[in-house]
Amino acid sequence: MTAPDMITTKLPGKEACPGHLEWSAFGASYPDTVCASVIEWEGEPGWGLCDADDDFRPRDMPCPFCDPDGFIDNHWAVSDFETVILWESDEMAVHPDTEIHFHDGKALWWTATHPERGEERVLFRSLMEDGGPWG
Repeated sequence: MTAPDMITTKLPGKEACPGHLEWSAFGASYPDTVCASVIEWEGEPGWGLCDADDDFRPRDMPCPFCDPDGFIDNHWAVSDFETVILWESDEMAVHPDTEIHFHDGKALWWTATHPERGEERVLFRSLMEDGGPWG
């Protein structure tokens, strides 16, 4: 097989906020999540992700596209365990200054730009300290 015959999938880089998200941040089995940035507000504008099932009220959850660092802190800093980010291909640690790119779809997924390999999926892992939660 020659190189032009090989099919390669190029992962997208940083994406703009789609506004109406295809996944649910609030546990529904259908899309119910909207970014406050696309809602017309009377008075003070909302912030973060809004629940379409709750009259589009903001739910104190940062949008992963508008505030990726805030979303990471909110989503993965909810336990007492340290969270590390790893490259999916070799599970080596991602440098802490690396920007994470979120992607909308039926499930939210994430990538980052590897300095040598280009855009690649990343994994979030919680490390348990002192023998785990029961130790």
